[in-house]
Amino acid sequence: MFTDGCTPNGVCAVKMFPEHFDHRLDSRWAERIPEVRYVHLVRRDLLGQAISFSLARQTNSYGDWMPRQREPVYDTSHIRRCLENIVEGEARWRLFFALNGIDPLEVVYENLGENPQQEVDRIANHVGVESAAIDWSAFHPKVQRDLVNEEWRRRFIEESANVHCLPALTRSGYYDTHWIEMTELDPNDAANDRADLAEADRQH
Repeated sequence: MFTDGCTPNGVCAVKMFPEHFDHRLDSRWAERIPEVRYVHLVRRDLLGQAISFSLARQTNSYGDWMPRQREPVYDTSHIRRCLENIVEGEARWRLFFALNGIDPLEVVYENLGENPQQEVDRIANHVGVESAAIDWSAFHPKVQRDLVNEEWRRRFIEESANVHCLPALTRSGYYDTHWIEMTELDPNDAANDRADLAEADRQH
């Protein structure tokens, strides 16, 4: 990583989700990387992120350059699991930073989309790089959100909204977001999942 993964300025970067961290505990990578700097990417619209995550988990398409392997179907329970997984992951990173006295640079996804060069400049300054002009000829990803995302948002809020209680956050691992074809499930499972979530919320 320190050689093949570096750009000409000698800086290398790793994108890491909590499940990646868990799988690399034995490597003790955080201790081995010299002068490591942390950039914490967050998104204000957590529900939008969860819907996109549900779509990606179902279709196995995590970028516009990756063809869909199947067509997605709306599932309230799956979106809820994706949302809880995102919230838990965010909490784990914040706890990690606090326990280790780390002050990461926080980059907001929405700001990155609106003014990418400004945010890249902030990251460059954080890691000690003087110039980091974006080379748009090398990579120009497209936003995948469309009307399906908006329709799923409307349906999810309609079915899940409950302002009368504060939801309990249960541990929701990454593999809980694995998509299982509906034909493999008992037709009552989705309804039972929603009933169990609603009952858990009422009890808390």
